[in-house]
Amino acid sequence: MKVRSPQAIFKFFQQHFKNTGDDLSGGQCGQIAYLMNKWNPELKIKGVLVGKGEIGHIVVEYEGKLYDGMGVPLTLRPGEKLLDVELVPSDSGNRYTFVSKQKGRLVAEAMVEVDTRPLAIESWEARLIEGAEIKLPALIQTAAKEQPTINQIYRDAVLRHQVDVRRYTAGVNKQVATLLEKADAELVEKLRARLAKFEGKPLDVTSERWKALLADIRDWRHSALQDYKDLTRKELGEFSVHEGQANTTMLNNSVGLVDVEFASVAGAQLRAIITSQPFQGRLLNDWFNTLEAADQVRLVQAIQLGMTQGETIDDIVRRVVGTREAGYADGILSITRRDAQGIVRTAVNFVSNEARDSVLEENDDIVTAKIWVSTLDGRTTPICQANDGKGTPIGNNELPKGVQPLQPPGITPPAHFNCRSTMVGYIDGVGLVGKRPYVSDTRTRKSREADFEAEAATTGRPIQDIRQDWADANVGDVPSATNYNDWLKGQSAQFQDEVLGPTRGKLFREGGVTLDQFVDRSGNELTIEQLKARL
Repeated sequence: MKVRSPQAIFKFFQQHFKNTGDDLSGGQCGQIAYLMNKWNPELKIKGVLVGKGEIGHIVVEYEGKLYDGMGVPLTLRPGEKLLDVELVPSDSGNRYTFVSKQKGRLVAEAMVEVDTRPLAIESWEARLIEGAEIKLPALIQTAAKEQPTINQIYRDAVLRHQVDVRRYTAGVNKQVATLLEKADAELVEKLRARLAKFEGKPLDVTSERWKALLADIRDWRHSALQDYKDLTRKELGEFSVHEGQANTTMLNNSVGLVDVEFASVAGAQLRAIITSQPFQGRLLNDWFNTLEAADQVRLVQAIQLGMTQGETIDDIVRRVVGTREAGYADGILSITRRDAQGIVRTAVNFVSNEARDSVLEENDDIVTAKIWVSTLDGRTTPICQANDGKGTPIGNNELPKGVQPLQPPGITPPAHFNCRSTMVGYIDGVGLVGKRPYVSDTRTRKSREADFEAEAATTGRPIQDIRQDWADANVGDVPSATNYNDWLKGQSAQFQDEVLGPTRGKLFREGGVTLDQFVDRSGNELTIEQLKARL
């Protein structure tokens, strides 16, 4: 990666800071200055900014101009001065002291512990030697605890994507509701006209007129539900291919590696998910057939019951479609609408998880396990709650240390109808270190391995332990489980507003709203094209 200007380098590092604005500590800026110089020798460490008894940011010079660690151009103000510094490494190898001397006397020094990985600051201290009162920059705790590891970044990307998938599901189900409500209205008009011919007469279920009505009802409902099936198949087909691409992209972006890309999955293989793989024990077509058969049975029984009890046409229609006061949720046709939307919700989650599984299994040399996550399902069922954080190995790999196996073995989301849990991959650090270099680690694989060997020879430590240390620091363990409310707090204000709406998002940030589950907000739906554009 070739980075030239201070602004460009800072923009890269901003992505890794939790406080993504300009409010950075002296320690963070000091490390950025150090890495600016390390990545691009043309960015020379010029000195340390001192004024009014305080030591400020380490300053770099680029093309004759001065910049602080945030890439901001500097102009010295009254009372400020720039002390020349030299970078002195310590015996530990990762601790450096910025030392400034005037006329042979040590007048200021600033120490920072860094690693080749971004933001691996252990601590930052600065002091003036001449006795002036000093306000020290904030002490930075161990960066491995403060800054996200690769696995945390990846899991966060998957969860943000799952929120978008939920919004996409809501968009498809909005189309389903519109389609079926229109079909229901047309059915009512046809029923009124046909039932009028039976009014005032005893019902003869053996009559040709009754049999003809039943045949027409079946045709009407078959036609309406066929439109629903065609819509669902079309959406799932496009969605399956998109999910394969999205999951490959999330892996590449989260790991932040160069030279080699994660393997992708062919579109035809992804499209086959919707026709060849069962979810909840049935293929998609079987779910469709069951829905249609149950719909026809309920409809015929409702009409036949009304007629045998001598109900008026209006009474029978209310039995079928429901009442306006209840939002038409009390009619038997509402059951079909709810079941149809439940099939979509479950199928989308199934396709999303299967597409992710396909991508993870294509990369089982690096992604060694799948971990169950129920973060977005605030009101979890017992089976999802029990499996949250548990995992299953991919291929011939073993489960990561400390991860319990899924129960029962082999279970995958959706674990039940309307299930919203998901699986995320676990990126193995040792597998990764042998494959590609980390962006902030500018060494090639060969030179990095040579450094590992040199450290092993010097310290006597096994080289596999040194590789593991690198992997632990850069890639990290399986992220700990969290709930939806806490997870959403860690997202940007823009993302929160997209999910909750601006008003509720502001209340959420101010502590006025607590969430225990994902909110399906009206007007928040995404189409497949909008979903693609968010990658």
